[in-house]
Amino acid sequence: MQESIHQETLEIHLNGLSLKSLVCALCILCFSCILLGTKIFLTSEIYRSSRNINVLQAQYDILLEEKQRLEKELEVVRSRYLITNLDD
Repeated sequence: MQESIHQETLEIHLNGLSLKSLVCALCILCFSCILLGTKIFLTSEIYRSSRNINVLQAQYDILLEEKQRLEKELEVVRSRYLITNLDD
């Protein structure tokens, strides 16, 4: 019995990797897949966030320009009001 187990182990070593080496290689493969998957996920999330930031920045710029336009318009309306009230 012991001799057949030893013979099978010897055949595995002669035919390729040992079971321990195979398990180690499988663990390394799984670990690298987890790391790469995490990296891809984080890169995707950063890209989406930066896209959202760009959209919000564009909206902010538009609103800022609108605010400046409205302030100028308000100043014109105030000056017209003062001119019409001073004439009376």
